[in-house]
Amino acid sequence: MLELFRRLVEIPGGSGFEEKVIEAVAAELRKRVPDVTVDPMGNVIGRFEPGEKSVMVCVHTDTLTI
Repeated sequence: MLELFRRLVEIPGGSGFEEKVIEAVAAELRKRVPDVTVDPMGNVIGRFEPGEKSVMVCVHTDTLTI
């Protein structure tokens, strides 16, 4: 899990330019969740089958890049 987080935070994605980060997060989630969408605001949403337990992970996809 630590390696996954490391890879995701190393993707350049300054404020207003988060597309690569969003794509990477969605791709990783698709490996584990049957229904993944990205809304117009860039929120990555994964849905399990109805009735299963829920988990919410809330993060900002923009990072400071130098």
